[in-house]
Amino acid sequence: MKALRILLCVVVFVALATNVFALDWLKINGEFRGDYDLAMTKDENGTSEGDDDVEETSFGHGGFAKMRIEAKVSSDSGWYAEAQSGVEVQADAVGTWERWLKVGNESFAIRVLMADIGDSFAKGQDTYIVEAPGAPGRYEGDSITDKGFSLHLSPGENIETNTTVAYTPDGDNNVFGIRPRVGITAGAISIQGAFEYHVANPQDNDALGSSFTYGGAANVEMGMDPITVGVAGGYSVSGGKVAEVVDVLDADGIPTGETVETGEEVDMDDTKTMSTFAYLKFGTGAGTLGVGGGYTALSYKDCKDESSMIEGYVSFEKGDLMGVSGLKFALAGSYAAADIKPDGGTDTTNTGVGGRIRFNYDMPAQTIIGE
Repeated sequence: MKALRILLCVVVFVALATNVFALDWLKINGEFRGDYDLAMTKDENGTSEGDDDVEETSFGHGGFAKMRIEAKVSSDSGWYAEAQSGVEVQADAVGTWERWLKVGNESFAIRVLMADIGDSFAKGQDTYIVEAPGAPGRYEGDSITDKGFSLHLSPGENIETNTTVAYTPDGDNNVFGIRPRVGITAGAISIQGAFEYHVANPQDNDALGSSFTYGGAANVEMGMDPITVGVAGGYSVSGGKVAEVVDVLDADGIPTGETVETGEEVDMDDTKTMSTFAYLKFGTGAGTLGVGGGYTALSYKDCKDESSMIEGYVSFEKGDLMGVSGLKFALAGSYAAADIKPDGGTDTTNTGVGGRIRFNYDMPAQTIIGE
């Protein structure tokens, strides 16, 4: 709760220590979620005969409880300061969550402590999609860390941009990244797009190795009540350098089975990932029905190994369950298949089928001070 006290002190200081700002409101809200999953997967284990297939059935449950407090002060000149901090409780961890401070006006703002990355790759609904064994990970254009600050600009009524700048220690590395994003709304159509670049270098100047990722993603959505349709796509390249390692040879020039670093760096084989997704949501009197599907392909600059994945889901969400505002129920089923094509090996197809039941309660904001 140290972060909560710090942010509240900042807001109160700004509100009371100047004659320009006044406290608009102080609110508290929360979110509570429970998930219950069932997944059945088949891994062909590098063979196509079926003798070595590994089939697994797993049950899982998860969820969290989040509570947050928000405060805002503003001035007659149009400037404001807004802060938020909260705590998230999970089965195995308790920690701060969404801790940030934002200062700005109608057309410009800066948010610090936790950057507002923003979405650029939508899947229709916040739903469960099973993972097939060995499947390449979907690229959604948001792999940059949010440990930094973001600049927000609103050049027009229907245009908003935010640029995230991240710099943070991560293990033995320092990570730096930048991600500009733009959102445009034109009637029933909304477009979002982002480009990101981040690099990790060792904190120790004498250490070898580094890594980078650059890529972009975009999403186009059109809503005509009660139907919403959308498509998304993303592409990234990841690579870097690693310490060069050579075999240790005995007096006869035969490898001993040991290796040693030469003190030089060699390039990693760049990894290229391409992802697409399409979705549809249909609102009914009973709830919202959603369907979606996507394709992801992974390849390398030099290596001939390839892998790809198809995935899809069907979901149903019911809001205001039993007449309680904010209480939601969701049921989802999904399928995924991963094609693994190693260079010189046996092509295999691994699959997964899964389902989820979710209960979610968004506690309405309770105003402590203000309107």
